Amino acid sequence: MLSFSEGTPSRVSSAEMDKSMTSIRRFHKTELDGNPALYIDAYSGSDTLFTEIISYHDGKLSAPLYEQSKQSHILTKRYKDIPCGSIDKDSLLEIPTMTPMPHSGQPENTLYLTEWKQYSKGKLETKEYSVISAGLQYKVVIDPSWLGCFTCEAVLKNGGTVFYEYSSELGVGKELFRLVQINREEYKAKNHEDWFTLYEDESSVIIGKISESSEKIKLSEKIIKNIFYKYITEE
Repeated sequence: MLSFSEGTPSRVSSAEMDKSMTSIRRFHKTELDGNPALYIDAYSGSDTLFTEIISYHDGKLSAPLYEQSKQSHILTKRYKDIPCGSIDKDSLLEIPTMTPMPHSGQPENTLYLTEWKQYSKGKLETKEYSVISAGLQYKVVIDPSWLGCFTCEAVLKNGGTVFYEYSSELGVGKELFRLVQINREEYKAKNHEDWFTLYEDESSVIIGKISESSEKIKLSEKIIKNIFYKYITEE
């Protein structure tokens, strides 16, 4: 941070950031614990996104995530181009971190469990778990009681998502439910008696179908409609 006196700059304060940063994706001007702050979505290498925080307090800059561990890119990394955002529109930013979900398909079928974490008073606290379809711009919010009991994978031919029962001992089990996007003409032409509509626009429809509940994950049309959210990426 610089100050200027009679056109001459002088350094007031500086903060060391993660040296793995190769380029910047986006700046977010916000506050951290009541102080001005910048959240910086940046790339480490060519395909891993992470977040650095720069805060201003008592005349000094700091990078609290980096100062804690010297590894901001490890604490906040994700494998998809998903920036910070306010998941509940309260102006406080959450940082997404991503863990690949186990499945029995090909690598390109991999989806990720996204944890939306809020940083405050020196701690990252998870505010929401979700599975995101970045291509179709929807997310399925995951109840914490589901963790360790389910997995999911992408269906590439129709942009769908299939959820399965899962345990670390037995691996991938029976199908629980699936979401599929189809064009509106196909939707009108075919019988989708066992499916329910989650979202529709002028050209396409996203529909869902329950295959079977499990002992730990009870499902209904109402439950799935309540955890499905369509969103539009803000650039």
